[in-house]
Amino acid sequence: MDKRDRGGSYLKALLDLGADVEAVDNMGWRALHTVIKPGPGNVFMEYQLDYIKVLLEYAPHKVDLDARTNQGQTPMSLLIGSYIKYPEFPGPDD
Repeated sequence: MDKRDRGGSYLKALLDLGADVEAVDNMGWRALHTVIKPGPGNVFMEYQLDYIKVLLEYAPHKVDLDARTNQGQTPMSLLIGSYIKYPEFPGPDD
């Protein structure tokens, strides 16, 4: 693994082995929710973009872009809500 990889090759390997990109945890989060959520200080890291690309390239018809968490958050609302605090876009900490 390249030092700059940050796990993208591991994610590809898991997907090659049949990992379910739509598996849901007890909070209703799927893989895309997890990788799209900005980190501390609402910083979106470059490696997160790599993860998103891997998910969409390896499983384009399996990733549900409109999937909601138990709190009703979609992947896009997590991303937007981190920067804009409006009730219709709940952030990751709401």
